[in-house]
Amino acid sequence: MTPAVIYCRISKDDQDDRLGVQRQERMCRKLARDRGLDVVDVLTDNDLSAFKGKRRPAFEAVVDLLKAGGASTVVAYHPDRLYRRTADLERLVDVVEATGAQVQTVSAGDVDLGTASGRMVARMLGAAAQGESERMGERLRAKSDELAAAGKPPGGRPPYGYSRGYIVNPDEAEAVRYIARRILEGGSLHGIARELDANGVTTREGRPWHPSTVRAVVINPAVAGLRVHRREVAGKGVWEPVLPVAEWEEIRAVLTDPARKRKRPVHKYLL
Repeated sequence: MTPAVIYCRISKDDQDDRLGVQRQERMCRKLARDRGLDVVDVLTDNDLSAFKGKRRPAFEAVVDLLKAGGASTVVAYHPDRLYRRTADLERLVDVVEATGAQVQTVSAGDVDLGTASGRMVARMLGAAAQGESERMGERLRAKSDELAAAGKPPGGRPPYGYSRGYIVNPDEAEAVRYIARRILEGGSLHGIARELDANGVTTREGRPWHPSTVRAVVINPAVAGLRVHRREVAGKGVWEPVLPVAEWEEIRAVLTDPARKRKRPVHKYLL
């Protein structure tokens, strides 16, 4: 039987439930069975875009496996699961020319990279996919600009102090206010971290506090109800602030003061 590797990818999986890549794997396994392929590995890049140029560990592993002769066929749900940039397509072309490997997909048939005509078609489709990704990026940036102008919360995980929907989380908000008060009283980040741990207050992940985590919590403009866009404060947000803006600005001035000396614990050793 011909050894094959299955490659699955989903660009966005906020819930990390992996349902998308699992569906792809099932359909790819069926195609492999129907074509008499021996699946030697299943490699997955979950919640990872193929357009932004970030390193995709599983894709790199597919390329290495084909080069090493561990598989002679790669199976994917659709060509755009393998590549959304022409640069990645050209890498596959090089591998196919060097090894004679094949690319088979569930929804678009075989991708012929072994002939000039097949490569031409693949490059045309690849250029179309890249163009669509670029247009999608433009639409998302425009939407992001509109949300920022309206002061609405950005997507993604809310900052410490808030639950989903940027609703104030009472327990976390109380910890933010405690940190703010202690900083204005002159407390060190190391000392505040120890105090939080001693009081049984943990991070959102349930871990002990670190000075950098303490700093990140209160220096985030969102806790003052400020909307950040393109790494700059764009104005007031529509959500309830945990800290008054004036207090947050005072804290930020303290933490970003170049003259501020970080107080580190002194360790004494016998030798």
